[in-house]
Amino acid sequence: ELCYRLVTNEVHFFDGRSPTREAAHKLRVENIQQCSIEPTIAPHHLASFVPEKKGAPAVLRLWKHPDFGEGRFLASKSFYKADQVNMRWRPTGGALLVHTHTDVDTSGKSYMGETGLYYMPIGEKAKAQNVTLKKEGPIHDVQWSPLGDEFACVFGVSPPEACIFNLKCEVTHSFGE
Repeated sequence: ELCYRLVTNEVHFFDGRSPTREAAHKLRVENIQQCSIEPTIAPHHLASFVPEKKGAPAVLRLWKHPDFGEGRFLASKSFYKADQVNMRWRPTGGALLVHTHTDVDTSGKSYMGETGLYYMPIGEKAKAQNVTLKKEGPIHDVQWSPLGDEFACVFGVSPPEACIFNLKCEVTHSFGE
């Protein structure tokens, strides 16, 4: 139905049913490194990620396709300690989990870099929030349940802990270490 190509400072969108050489829509984002489309039916949402650069924080923004006007993003989250992200869309739509990571840990606590986890719902009054983990160390993985009503996260230094979180980012079950 919809496809895209990431090019320097832009994302070009094409009609997947009737592709042409010319992009049907373009989203301009300076220094964009990654983007991801919500894998649900229309209206489609997408996330754009710009990594940290010269002391400026990394920025992840949510957009509604094809409403890409200046400042028309639905939500925005700025954070430090993020060179790369893994974006996990909720299977039923309406939210995104953002697993951030860096290659280097500036605090010197880990040789594996630093990680973070953020929950970004889509909606008028929706606010991105940090998922608080009770054990220090890296986030190894995060995945949505097939129903999209909760997600699981494995985190912490060895032995890691595994927990299930609800959509308020509260732990509903811990599997322990």
